[in-house]
Amino acid sequence: MRIGMLIAGFIMLCNPVIYLIDVLPDVIGVALIIIALTKSSYLVGKIDRARVLFQKLLIVEAVNLFAFPIVAVTYESDQATMALLLAFSIGVVELIFFIPAVVHLFDGIYDNGIAFSDNSLFAVKKVKRVVRDPLTGAKTMVETEKSALTGTRDFIIIFYILRICASVLPELTSLDDGTIRSGGVYLADFKRTLYIFSILFVLILSVVNIVKVCRTLGKIGKDKTFISSIEERFEREIKPRTTLFIAKRMKLVLILFGLSLITLIFRDLDIIGYGTAVFGCAFLSAAAILMAKYNKLTYAVIPLSVINCGLTIYNNIFNDKYYAEHREIEAIYWVEEAKAMYDSMAVLRLIEFVFAAVIAILFIVLLLKTAKEHISLCGIVAETVQYSKKNKDAETYKSVKTRLIASMVFAVIAMVFGGIYHYTAISTQAAGALYVVTVAVYIAYTIASLYALDDRIYDSELEIA
Repeated sequence: MRIGMLIAGFIMLCNPVIYLIDVLPDVIGVALIIIALTKSSYLVGKIDRARVLFQKLLIVEAVNLFAFPIVAVTYESDQATMALLLAFSIGVVELIFFIPAVVHLFDGIYDNGIAFSDNSLFAVKKVKRVVRDPLTGAKTMVETEKSALTGTRDFIIIFYILRICASVLPELTSLDDGTIRSGGVYLADFKRTLYIFSILFVLILSVVNIVKVCRTLGKIGKDKTFISSIEERFEREIKPRTTLFIAKRMKLVLILFGLSLITLIFRDLDIIGYGTAVFGCAFLSAAAILMAKYNKLTYAVIPLSVINCGLTIYNNIFNDKYYAEHREIEAIYWVEEAKAMYDSMAVLRLIEFVFAAVIAILFIVLLLKTAKEHISLCGIVAETVQYSKKNKDAETYKSVKTRLIASMVFAVIAMVFGGIYHYTAISTQAAGALYVVTVAVYIAYTIASLYALDDRIYDSELEIA
C-alpha cells in the first residue's frame, strides 16, 4: 500500500468547485487513490471492493470534466438551469460511489491492521450513547465499538457531502424566475456572494480534512509492521500468479478501449468535440501502452491516434470557420471561395476517418492476437477423453474471433459514413443521422463484444484466482 500516494489522492479532493470547475481535478485524486491501493487490493477483499468503487468514480469524474463545456454550449437563457442540473446530478452519482468506497477502504485497513499490527490506531474503544425509540420515545443506552480510524473516515465523508452541497447551493439561485424577490432584489443577485462564502467554507473544511488525513494515514505509513505485512504477503502469495496480473491488466485495457469508443459519438459537437478527441486519444493510447506488454506492435496505435486527434481538432476548427462565413448551399452554387473551403473540409474529414478506420482495425486485430495467446495461458487444465483444454480454448477463440471481426466490419461502415459526410450533406439531411446511427451501432456492438471477451477469458481467470 502506497500511503504517500493515498494521502496525495485525498488531498487532491480537498478543493472547492467553482461553477462546475474543480480547482484541483478530482479525476487526478481518484486515480492516485486507485494506484495506491493496487497491491493491497489483491490481499484484502474490502480494499479490493473499495478500489472497484473508486474506478467507477474515476469514470464519473472523467465525465464531470465535460460539465462546464456542456453548459458553455447551452443556450444562454438555459445555462443557469443546466449548471444546477449537472452540479446536482453529478454530485449525487459521486456520493453513490464515494461513500461506500471510503467505508470499505477504512474497514479493509482496520481488518488488516488488527491482524498484523499493534498500532494504537487499530485499538477499539467502547463508546456509550443514548438512543431514543422513535415510536415510544423511550431512551436506551447503547454501547458501540469505535477505532481512531472511524473519526477520520466519517470526517472525510462529511467533508465530501458538504463540498458537493457548497457547489450546488449557489446554483439554486437559478430557480428564481422573478417571482421570488425581496424588495425588488432577485435571488440570482446573491449568486456571487454565495460562491464566495461557499469557497471559504470549503477551504476551511479542506484544511481540517488534510490535517486529519495526513495525521491518521501518516501514522499508518510509519507502521513498518503493517506495511511489511502487505509487501511480504504480496511477494509470496500474489506475485507468482502471472495469469492473475494478465487478467487484471487486460480488463483495464478493455475498459479504456470501450471509453475511447464512446467518445466517437461526441467528436462533431462544437466545444465538446475538442475535449472528447483528446480524451479518446488518451484512453486509446493508455490501452495501447498496457497491451504493448504482450504485443509490441500495439505501440503503433499511439502515433496514429495522436495524428487522428489532431485532425479531429483541426477539422472542427475548420468547420467552425466555414459555417461562420458560408452556408452549404454556397458550395452547391459554386461560390468560388466557399467551394474551395468546402472541398478542403471534405477531404480533411475523409482523411480523418480513414485514420480512424485504420486505428480501429489495427487495435482490434492486435487485441484478437493477444487474446488468443492469453486463452492458452488462462483457465484450468482439466483434460478428459471427450473434452480437452485445447478444444475448449479453440471454441472460446472462435467465439471471440467472430465477434471482433464483426466489430471491424461495423467500424469500417461507420467510418465510411463519417468520411463521406461532407460529400452527401449538401444533398441530403439524412447524412448526419446515418453517421450517428452507424457509429452508435459500432460502439454498442463492440462494447458488447469486449464484455463477452472479458467474461469468457479474464473474468473467468479472476474467479479461478
